Parts: sequence; C-alpha cells; structure tokens
Amino acid sequence: PPFDTDEFTIDIEINKFRRKHNINSDVKIISFLGRIHYIKGIDFLIKGFHNFLKKKNYSENYLLCLIGSDDGYLDETKKLIKKYNIEKFVKVVGFLSGQKKNEALYDSDVVVQLSRLEQGAWAPIEAVLCGTPIIVTANTGSGEDVKRLDAGYLVNFGDEEEFANSLNYIFENYEICIKKTISAKKYIIENLSFNSRINEYLDLYK
Repeated sequence: PPFDTDEFTIDIEINKFRRKHNINSDVKIISFLGRIHYIKGIDFLIKGFHNFLKKKNYSENYLLCLIGSDDGYLDETKKLIKKYNIEKFVKVVGFLSGQKKNEALYDSDVVVQLSRLEQGAWAPIEAVLCGTPIIVTANTGSGEDVKRLDAGYLVNFGDEEEFANSLNYIFENYEICIKKTISAKKYIIENLSFNSRINEYLDLYK
C-alpha cells in the first residue's frame, strides 16, 4: 500500500528528543519502535544489544531506547535488562506518536525491528523517511519489504552475533549507511507515496 509521506516533510528540530530525555549528543541511540510484546522479539533485541555492548567493552556511548506501549511484555523485558546488568544502557521511553515519534526517529542513529513475525515494515520505513538506518529480521514481511527496497540491513532471528556485527558495521560505516538510507527514502517518496500513486486510483475509477 502507498505510504503517507507528507508528515515526514515537516522540519524536525534536531536533538529535541535527546534534550527531553537528557541524552548527550555524542551518545549513539539504537531505538526500537513498536508494542512491547513477545512477538516483537524484545528478548532477542536485549540479548543482541548485550552482545554488542560486550564487543564495545560496555562503552557508555551507546543507548537502547524502547519506544512503545506495554503489550504484556514490559515486566519480562525489565527482568532481562536486569539479568544482563545493562540498566544504564537502556531507556524505556513509552508510547510516542506524531511529531514526538518522528523526533525520536530523527535523533536515533539506528532503528531496529527484530520481530519473530511482522507483516510489513511500517515502523522501519518511518525511520528511513526520517533518514535513519534500519535493521530488521529476515524471513518476515518486514524483511521482504526492506530487502525489496534495499532500505536497510537484515539479520536472522535469534542470531545475536549477527545482530551485534550489523550494529557495529553501521557505526563503523555510517556515511555509507546514510547514503543507502537516503536513496531508499527518495525512492519511497517518488514511487510509493500517496502523492506519487494517487493517479493510479484516479485511473481505476475512470
């Protein structure tokens, strides 16, 4: 289906999300956007992020932000965070929508969606439209969307090492990843937006 891209053409104030949540500008933000639910692979995300932190010698330059409402898995998520002793590396933001959500996506350095099952890549595409690189799980509808658009990076569900390496690759090659993201953003706006496809619907009605 077409994407409503107009909301992403509005100027977004840089670092507004960071200031609100007291996150320094030099901290790399890895964000998850979605329901806090088992099917969203939050457990895989926490374990994979812990693996990544180990590779970085638990550098405080990285922060995982969980953006979304609790859908029955927040308590288990907090237990996992405590189990791996990474409380200071994770911020539970809660639900955001509209411009506040876009500000968070814009200020993030990477947005991840590691679902067990996912019909489509809506949240990751929103991140791409904010110019932010993405990682999603392969073998899902979301993964198929991202692969088809060459819009981001794919990892196999449960492969913590692969996820950690993908994060590391993005941070080590950020300019390349930004170019890939901007190219996908341009393609989506020009070919998959409501504005670009409305004539298809007009033609059908005619």
